[in-house]
Amino acid sequence: MKTYPLIFSFLGIASLTTPVWAQEAAPAPAAPASTVQETVDAAARQQPNAPTPPTPLPTKTPDTVRLGISPKDIQKTTRFDFKTLVPGQPGADKPDVLRTLDQSLAVAYANNPQILIAFERAVKTNATIAQILGARGPQISGALSYSRLLNSQSGLGGASGGVTPSQIQNPFTVGLQTVTPGAVPVTLSGASAVSSSGGVTATASSTGGAATTASSGGTTRAASTRQTTGTPTDPAEQDPGTTPTTPDTGTGGLFGGGGNLDQASGRITISQFIDITGILRTAQQIGDLEQALNRLEILRLRQETALSVKNGYYNVLRTAAFVRVNEAAVAQSTEQLRVTTAQRDAGVASDFDVLRAQTQRDNNQQALIQSRNQLLIAQNGFANTVGVDPSTPVDLADIPEIPPLPALDEAALLLQAFDRRPEYYQADTNILKSVKNTRLARRNLEPYLNASVNGAYNFTAPAFGTNKDTGSLGLTLSIPLYDGGATREAVKAARSDERSSLIQKDQFVRGIKAEVQQAIIAVRDAFERQSTNAQTVTQAREALRLANVRFQAGVGTQLEINDAQTALTQAETNQVNARYDYLGALARLSRATGEPV
Repeated sequence: MKTYPLIFSFLGIASLTTPVWAQEAAPAPAAPASTVQETVDAAARQQPNAPTPPTPLPTKTPDTVRLGISPKDIQKTTRFDFKTLVPGQPGADKPDVLRTLDQSLAVAYANNPQILIAFERAVKTNATIAQILGARGPQISGALSYSRLLNSQSGLGGASGGVTPSQIQNPFTVGLQTVTPGAVPVTLSGASAVSSSGGVTATASSTGGAATTASSGGTTRAASTRQTTGTPTDPAEQDPGTTPTTPDTGTGGLFGGGGNLDQASGRITISQFIDITGILRTAQQIGDLEQALNRLEILRLRQETALSVKNGYYNVLRTAAFVRVNEAAVAQSTEQLRVTTAQRDAGVASDFDVLRAQTQRDNNQQALIQSRNQLLIAQNGFANTVGVDPSTPVDLADIPEIPPLPALDEAALLLQAFDRRPEYYQADTNILKSVKNTRLARRNLEPYLNASVNGAYNFTAPAFGTNKDTGSLGLTLSIPLYDGGATREAVKAARSDERSSLIQKDQFVRGIKAEVQQAIIAVRDAFERQSTNAQTVTQAREALRLANVRFQAGVGTQLEINDAQTALTQAETNQVNARYDYLGALARLSRATGEPV
């Protein structure tokens, strides 16, 4: 029992030291490859320090056609018909299996939920803009009315309205907003008034002549302005003290009970807002900018989707490679357990060696089980990222050749990023929109002009002896004078949005530059690691071979084999990580520089 610590101590020392003959048999560590030294120089290890390219203030709406999307590309989605194709169910165009990166990207562009929602927001924006700009056209309204007058002195009248600048709302604040505005109302109003002296006051109709009133404590009379056709004037009108003797027939009197108390009429009104100060033109320009923002958002989501799909694709391949590494480790440790067991049975190895070999095999099996399940999770998540049913089979083809290291010219890549990134142009568009919003905020204190045509027809005999058909033309110039300072404060708020949009562009410029520089560092890092890991794997395999030879010759230990196998597994794992880290870094560089998708 007292010899066990010595035995364990000896085994521990043997695992950490190697005899001289074994050191001479092992290959000497090779120097790093010359190609790596040529690619990665001292300058590449410095922090990127290229100057920021010029970022002038915008002067016009960005050209999204040049970036890859036009207004004609904005179409409503047809993924669901709410009958046979409903949310949550596999679509008719569901792929049988996902195999290649190009196929996965094409499926993602057509099915990714974020892209589809962005298209619907763009469609909604177009409809909202058309709703706001409806004020450019004539506002037409019609009405049919019937009333029973209390007496013939009740008045009928109406007034026509039109669009005012305050009704031209802007639902698109600085940023991507999709708040739908309310409808622009056109109000027709008509009313009668009661005098303070207790009598009924007939108001002047907008379609007839002027009416005069007299208040003497009794009933107020309305003087008709209808022209006569030679009929003698009623004597009662010449002598206020006499009482009319004309019987009340209910069809034609002008006073007392002489009017027709049943009144039915129809009216049609056409009004046109005349944009004398350019308010509607400003609203249309804001709408154009909002449409451009939506197209840029679709481009941004496509680039984000491309990066997510590529990362998911490489993650599946990475996990599948881990499965292969762990399968090789299990096969190696299983074979070593068989050899060690045979040596124990022959009296060469001990039970301790068998236990160490069995423990190593079991640990490798645990890693294999975990990597296999992780592969299933990665495949499920990749299908969901693409935008198809998560149970869609995923059998991805590996990347046959690793792309060479691209030219990492920081200054040129920054210029490309500021020329292609949708976020840069979104910041510019928000600046332009904030300026237009400030202009629109002043609308409530600017004059406006409305033209109107009003026609009416009385189906029954007129209550006041006027013509059955009446009409009018109107031209109204309104000049607001003071609104309690509300417009002044609205302009102040809009100016604040202008300043915020400038801050946002500064933030976007710095953020884009940081993404490009970090992507350059990541590409260099992964390229260096994958270039050196190949040699490390070769050395680890040779070390494991020598450990097996030493163990079979009786001069090595099981612990040496376990250490060599662990080192090989770690080297192969690092090689897999470097390979797919490099591919992922290239994908991030493409995203950072705004390459078309």
